[in-house]
Amino acid sequence: MKKLFEILSPEQIVTETCNLIGELTGEGFCYAIKNIEENQFVGAGVFEFDKSHQQAECSMALQIFLHQHEVLSGDFKNVRIVYSLPESVLIPFTLYNSRQNKEVLNLLHGDVIDEATILTEILNAHDLYNAYRLPAELHKAVETQYPNFNGIHQYTTLLQQKAPETDQLSVIFYSSKMVVCLYKDGQHKLINSFDFRVAEDVSYTLLNICKQFETGDINLELSGLIEENSSLYREIYKYFGSISFSKLPGDFGYTEEILNYPSQYFSHIFAFEPCG
Repeated sequence: MKKLFEILSPEQIVTETCNLIGELTGEGFCYAIKNIEENQFVGAGVFEFDKSHQQAECSMALQIFLHQHEVLSGDFKNVRIVYSLPESVLIPFTLYNSRQNKEVLNLLHGDVIDEATILTEILNAHDLYNAYRLPAELHKAVETQYPNFNGIHQYTTLLQQKAPETDQLSVIFYSSKMVVCLYKDGQHKLINSFDFRVAEDVSYTLLNICKQFETGDINLELSGLIEENSSLYREIYKYFGSISFSKLPGDFGYTEEILNYPSQYFSHIFAFEPCG
């Protein structure tokens, strides 16, 4: 796997006293490490699959990576893996039937060619089930390395987070996709993933969302792989007057090395860690 960037001092990390938060995407693997006793994040990294790899090759690459990486192969106190994968369906309690999960996912996301693992999570606060699927071999790679891990879908974690007081369009950027959350009138109105190839794809999608939900001049909060001096940011800036980068969650401490990086790079990963 290709390293995009990593903030890590292996000699300073005792995995037995740390939590690992990993994010598995279709593009690669991101992680953050938190020292439990200090309530402080002490490491983070972003790695990508080889773009030429097929699904089976990505699964094998992930398994090798997790096993051979000096720190990630350690025995962590707790491991949480967040699945940032788009094949998810939010189903109201009144319409849910566990025996139809496969058919519903196939209907909305297409028939599965390779084997898939289908999982379900309950969102009591929203009276919803989140049924989602991921390649079985990817799931197996994580399970082999971390037998007692806690897995959760990204949409579930986003719906568990408190909506901001003012209307907001939040966007998490990856290399070739973005995850968009729309908060309006104190409620979650939209969570979805969108692929993009060029910057214009991003502005078109965001403007279309604003038009559909009649948001007006809404605040745009950006996180993930985006910088202020990038062509992507300049394209977005043409159409949105209020843009900010997400801040680091205030519930935790951070090493100086992490604080030297732009806050938006890892802010969404740090937010995956439950407080307390």
